[in-house]
Amino acid sequence: MSDLTSVRDEDAFDIGKVHTWLAPYIAQSDLPEVFQFRSGASNLTYLLKYPDRELFFAVPQLEQKLSLPMI
Repeated sequence: MSDLTSVRDEDAFDIGKVHTWLAPYIAQSDLPEVFQFRSGASNLTYLLKYPDRELFFAVPQLEQKLSLPMI
């Protein structure tokens, strides 16, 4: 997939916690390789690459830019 890149520092997350959350549903003991899709402004989308499967993981951005009227 040509749209993949390494995870940007500002978009990094604790893969160990995500892996622990996934563990009951997958039979994998090792952490996955993690890549980030470059496109997509509204959601951060990642590829979790395990030896026998690839999982997509999308999260909303934590920072929301709000436009508030000045009164």
